[in-house]
Amino acid sequence: MKIAESMMNSKEFDCIVAKREAQEAILENIKGMSPKEEIDYFRKAASEGPLGDWWRKIGEEQANPNIQRPATA
Repeated sequence: MKIAESMMNSKEFDCIVAKREAQEAILENIKGMSPKEEIDYFRKAASEGPLGDWWRKIGEEQANPNIQRPATA
């Protein structure tokens, strides 16, 4: 059996299961929150998560339209 076939047959990571587990955890965390509290929860999660620096940079760029951006091809 080829390695690729072996990997396809032995699922080590199930993306759908991981997504559902993450959604269930979020739902449990926001249960009973007001809409404003939910917004605050997601903003905090976005700013403190692995993409927090990137998220802040985007916010700064939107707040300051004079920021020089690299040219795109």
